[in-house]
Amino acid sequence: MRAAPKSTGGAREFRGVPPRRRFGSRRRSPRWTLQLYSARVSFQRYLWTLVAVAVIAAYGIASGRESDAADAPSAAALAAFLGCPPAEPKHATGTRETVACKEGGFDVTAVTFDDNAQRDAWVESERLTVIASGFAGLPAALVAGDRWAVTTGDVPAADRLHAVAGGWRV
Repeated sequence: MRAAPKSTGGAREFRGVPPRRRFGSRRRSPRWTLQLYSARVSFQRYLWTLVAVAVIAAYGIASGRESDAADAPSAAALAAFLGCPPAEPKHATGTRETVACKEGGFDVTAVTFDDNAQRDAWVESERLTVIASGFAGLPAALVAGDRWAVTTGDVPAADRLHAVAGGWRV
């Protein structure tokens, strides 16, 4: 006796091979899935991965704002970048290191600080000098970064320092 064929929704089997499923009739997993680059990833796992990346990025941004004083460049290195001969840094009140030299007829002063509050106070006092020099027709520039500042009369050198070291320029 022969067994009755199983119902396949109107399609017949041919020699034990099941019929092709029609478009859109494939089986779905119990969870909704998101297909990324042909790998099936559950939406919940995708969401937790995004949250983890966001937390790591926020931690990296927050920890970068509080850097050690050892990370700041030395005043001698900043002055050397502007063309000053190697000089021994001096320690002035409110600063960590100060190097002053005359390079190519221009005065160069490179100063490093223990924190940015000291830098901001120093920059405020020097900013008026730089602006007044500009009104008088004398070249002057002030470049400041994280716990350092440089004043010079060599504006192209200040632009190069700003391009390499970042920070801001007056």
